[in-house]
Amino acid sequence: MNNIALPYSRKSFLIFSLIWLPLTLQISILLHVSSGMILARTLLVMSIPMVIELLQLLSLRHVCKAYPLGKTSITRMIVIFMISLIIIQSVWIFSLQGWSRILDFVFEEDIYKNSIIRFRLVTGAVGTLYAFVAVLFHYTVIYFENAVKAENHAVEKSLELSKAELKGIKTTIHPHFLFNSLNALSTLIKKDPESARKLTQKLSTFLRYSLKHASSELISVREEISHIEDYLNIEKIRFGKRLEWEFFIESSTENLMIPTLILLPLVENAVKHGIQQIVDGGKVEISVLDFADYLEISVKNPFERDSARLNGEGIGLNAVKGQLNAIYGIEAEMTVENTGTQFLVVLKIPLKISGDNGK
Repeated sequence: MNNIALPYSRKSFLIFSLIWLPLTLQISILLHVSSGMILARTLLVMSIPMVIELLQLLSLRHVCKAYPLGKTSITRMIVIFMISLIIIQSVWIFSLQGWSRILDFVFEEDIYKNSIIRFRLVTGAVGTLYAFVAVLFHYTVIYFENAVKAENHAVEKSLELSKAELKGIKTTIHPHFLFNSLNALSTLIKKDPESARKLTQKLSTFLRYSLKHASSELISVREEISHIEDYLNIEKIRFGKRLEWEFFIESSTENLMIPTLILLPLVENAVKHGIQQIVDGGKVEISVLDFADYLEISVKNPFERDSARLNGEGIGLNAVKGQLNAIYGIEAEMTVENTGTQFLVVLKIPLKISGDNGK
């Protein structure tokens, strides 16, 4: 606790104090009934001793934390709490007697001390009961605090793993694309130096984007689409007329936030497992649609039935699945549809979680 010099959280201290007020009234009424003293005087005589008792019972938290349930033998626990009870009861009785003597001196009466002496068995029993209830209270609070800490720790570990997984996923996106691009560049340097220069510039822009946003979790649709256009323009140099593409981007989605590099592995797969496997090539269709509660991103491409695409989803789709899971968990959805001649991947990203700042 930061601002209260007690071994307790602010909430627990407040709860304990609120419980303590009716207990103070209760024991004051018991003293009133047993001694015949008016209620105002019994409240006065019990006020200071009950505050001292409150502080003592709060300090029992240290004992409860030092000797946790399940990790301390029953014998040891009984001995420790008997010693604690003797100390607490001694201070409790001493404070009652001392405060009653002070009141007798101040008011020049002899009723307070005598009432407390006659009431000592009741006050002793009540003090013991309060100590027992306080121990149960402390162990209950400690149990829930530990449960919350364990849950928070598990969430933190999960986030750390997700971030590490996401970082690893991003590093798996480019290798074969870079390999193919460098091979194409090597060929163009000899055959067409001007095209080689343009490819170098495009590749530089593409890699600069990737490095700039490598540590970013989310990016706008507009920036991600621009990055995909750079990629397709690079691949266009390799495939020529065999590669075409078309974008269907709703204007309302351009400033919405999506995971960085989420589209690239999908488009890479469309080119590698679709266009590259077809003699005449084909068109890659990319759409981003706004459905109020979620953003729908789709990538569609033609492919031949006997292509390698049928043997598995490949590292690209697995990377996207991992990226979505690392950021959104079960809130996001990815579906894959194979019609025989067309391959379609659809992502549904919840706008309420995806950093939507465009609405």
